[in-house]
Amino acid sequence: MESHGFKDGQNLIANFRRLEQDFPALSADAAELVRSNVNVIVTQGTEPALRAALAASRGLPIVMI
Repeated sequence: MESHGFKDGQNLIANFRRLEQDFPALSADAAELVRSNVNVIVTQGTEPALRAALAASRGLPIVMI
């Protein structure tokens, strides 16, 4: 990421959350991220993770990897 101008702690902060696919827990994590005013949500490309991100906010970009 540094080769593209991003520096951890300066203009990039990555907040990692759980890997389990428990929808209620994923939903709580996604809602917490939205409340912390993130600019984008990156999800592991699973249906529960995507559903949780969409339920938390339809106004943020969501990137699936």
